Amino acid sequence: MSNLNDILFLFDDNIYYVEKENSLKSNPIKKENSYNIHVDTSSFTLIPEQIFKNINPSEIHTFLGRDDNEYSFQEYFLPKENAYLIWAIEKNQLQNLESHYPASDLLHFSSFLLNDNHYKNEVRFFKTASFIYISAIKNQKLQLVNRFKIEGLDDVLYYVLSVIKESDLINQSFDIIEIGMIDREIESKLKSIFGSKLAEFYHQKPLKLKPL
Repeated sequence: MSNLNDILFLFDDNIYYVEKENSLKSNPIKKENSYNIHVDTSSFTLIPEQIFKNINPSEIHTFLGRDDNEYSFQEYFLPKENAYLIWAIEKNQLQNLESHYPASDLLHFSSFLLNDNHYKNEVRFFKTASFIYISAIKNQKLQLVNRFKIEGLDDVLYYVLSVIKESDLINQSFDIIEIGMIDREIESKLKSIFGSKLAEFYHQKPLKLKPL
């Protein structure tokens, strides 16, 4: 995972940085610096490398259902998965980011869950007040990654359980990794649901996000 000092998050129309011991809070944001900006957008998908190579660039928008007059389409290769993550960003938003952070790289929000090597069965999630990203790994292979709108705890539990079931982890031993803001209530509920099947629940890089 990238150095947290080099990471910004864009969601809910705000740019956030990580408040930690080596946080950007104590080092004022310098727009000429290079950051990895993780952009939240519901328009994304994974395409296997062999299929992606045969896609005409002018047809990318058809995979995301977005108008190429209004959206720009980004791609990011995931070597571990032999797949491309493609995603759409509004052209006005892209121009804004490029003008304010010209030296930075734009990544899709979900890539924050996909950068690390995975060695066992695991479910990862990153939750905010309005959405949750969830990824599932089985036998060292990515099964899925998706974004869901949420309004409360019941939604979080529903989507985490759905991903576990869809990824065929329901009868397996697996880890759950919460990335981002810690939520002890969710941790307690999931531990009570899965019992011994849940090998471990832990928090990876707990974050405190502050708006710029």
